[in-house]
This record gives sequence, C-alpha cells and structure tokens, in this order.
Amino acid sequence: MTNHRSTMKRVVGAMGVAALALASSATGAYAQEAAGNDAFNDFAGCIAGSTGADILLVMDESGSLVGTGSEPASDPDAKRVDAAKSFVQKMAEYAEITDKTIDVRLAGFGAGFNGATEWTTLESDGDGTNLDGEIETFADRTGESWTDYSAGLTGAAAAFEGRDVPCRTVMFFSDGQPTADGNSAEGIMDQVCRADGPVGRLRANGIQIFTIGLSSGSVDFSPHMRKISEGDCSG
Repeated sequence: MTNHRSTMKRVVGAMGVAALALASSATGAYAQEAAGNDAFNDFAGCIAGSTGADILLVMDESGSLVGTGSEPASDPDAKRVDAAKSFVQKMAEYAEITDKTIDVRLAGFGAGFNGATEWTTLESDGDGTNLDGEIETFADRTGESWTDYSAGLTGAAAAFEGRDVPCRTVMFFSDGQPTADGNSAEGIMDQVCRADGPVGRLRANGIQIFTIGLSSGSVDFSPHMRKISEGDCSG
C-alpha cells in the first residue's frame, strides 16, 4: 500500500508539472489545473496501479493561430508546440524513472480529424523525446478554416479503438470558439455533448479528457472547454 501511495504521488507530481508546463507555455492559456482536479487524480491513480498509459494529443490547426484578416494571431510563436513538448518530456521522464510504458499518438483537427500518427512508445532522447520532431510539425499546420470540436473529438474517440490499455487520456488543444461550415458554436456543442456524442463515448470507455485553450485574450471560449473537460457535457 505504501509503495502504491508513493507511486501515485509521483504520478500526480508529474501530471502537475506537465499541466504547469502547458499553462505557462501557452499564450493566454486556460488549462485544467492539477491541484484538486478529480480527472487528474483519477488518471494519476490509474497509471500508478498499472504498467502505463495511452495519451492522445489533439491539436487545433485553424488559421487563427497565425492570424486571419483583422483578427490577431492567437499563437504566433507556436507556444502550443512548446507546451506539448514540455508535457511529453515530463511524462517521458516519469516513464523512465518508474519503468512505465507510455504510448502517445498525435493528431490535428480543423474541419475534420487530420493526420493522426501511429501509437509510439515515449522515450527520452537527449534534452527532449523521440516525438519532438513530430510535434514540431504542428507549428506549420495552420491552414484550416474551421475549428470543429465535434470532428476533433469524434476522431479522438475512434483513435483508441482496439487499444486495451486501462489508462487513457486526451489532451485537446484549441485556440477559439467551435466553428463549422453551416453550424453555430451552440450547435457544435450540442453534437459534442449529446449522450451518444464523442465526449460521452470517451467517458463511457474510461478515457479522461483534458483541455488546453490558447488565446490572444480577445476570445472567451473557456466555458466550452470547461464543459468538455469538467463534467457537465454528455447528457
């Protein structure tokens, strides 16, 4: 029991440091906080009692990241990339110390769910990880016209099919309110949060969802992100 508690504290610590890395690296970020957050604690407890975890990073690829028309860029310096690299580095360090296997998959989204990589076992690699090169490609993936949360999360739910790892989580990055061709933000959130929608599917399969919002400060989208991550979504 003592060893389990010690391992869980180490996991919570790693997740907490990772969350701080995300929040401090992201421009004007809203990020879930580790302290007192049941989802973080649940995920940490799961890793502590198992051999490892699956982590899916889903990154917004909309043009507003670099600015469109009169709208200021929400992330002109690609801080989301720095945040993601910091997160996986902390998790790689934790995996190395505790001999856990942490598999990571990367994907983007805009009008659809785009370019998912294969599941890759996370490893430390000098000052970074074996996934740094893949993560860095997202600095230039900014050509999408829409920010369709429903498409991104539906793809995320499908990305775990066939995986039997008990500890699984999604890190969902976005820089703006949900948009889609012919649909409103409210309509998209209705799709996301209906009982048989993607958030419901993820939660029914025991997959935790953490949200990271990037903003120049001109867009208040945190209520949508909080709804996805903090429990009042999926019926």
